[in-house]
Amino acid sequence: MPFKPAATHPTQPQGELPDNLDRGMLTAGIATIDAQACAGRSAAHGDVSVSIKVSPAGAVTRVTIKSSPDPTLSSCVTAAAQKGTFAKTKRGGTFAYVWRL
Repeated sequence: MPFKPAATHPTQPQGELPDNLDRGMLTAGIATIDAQACAGRSAAHGDVSVSIKVSPAGAVTRVTIKSSPDPTLSSCVTAAAQKGTFAKTKRGGTFAYVWRL
């Protein structure tokens, strides 16, 4: 019988939601946020660090700017992040992210 490695992630029963956002879900959700469009709206450039809270339904419910080189970038990234969509989970989640603009 050939060797079959154990699954690296436990498989979810069909139709059951995962408890939390995993790395793949975060990557897919972040891809829905067009924060790079904010780079042209300000003369300032640099890192905008945020904390994002996502509801179990996958909607962004809170964006907190942790650091930013410019208030215009802060406002723009906040607005862009609030439009993000993530996969549905049982508990939602909160994560930190940095955009280089």
